[in-house]
Amino acid sequence: MVGRRFFQQLVERLQHLPETVRTVLRCGRGSVELFQATQRLMLKQLRTDQQLAAGVERLQTIPGVGQVTTLTSALEIGDPRRFAAAGRAMSYCGLVAPLSTTAP
Repeated sequence: MVGRRFFQQLVERLQHLPETVRTVLRCGRGSVELFQATQRLMLKQLRTDQQLAAGVERLQTIPGVGQVTTLTSALEIGDPRRFAAAGRAMSYCGLVAPLSTTAP
């Protein structure tokens, strides 16, 4: 991400833009910084949760699956033992077509 000082200098050099546009740019930058700080804090807190640690660690062994995806999955699924079969868990996650709970 572009550094704060660079961004401030860039916006100041955009004198041809109306002040309202530069204000919107600053506000947008502030929103991005706030989101990133919040995300870092949440990830830090979630990584230290002992109950999630084992599940997150296992999920991160899947190639291409990163920290945010594993934490989201672990939080969404919760205790995987609540699913009677792997197919039910995959259906819950939207990885396969929904499974009917009643037989036809």
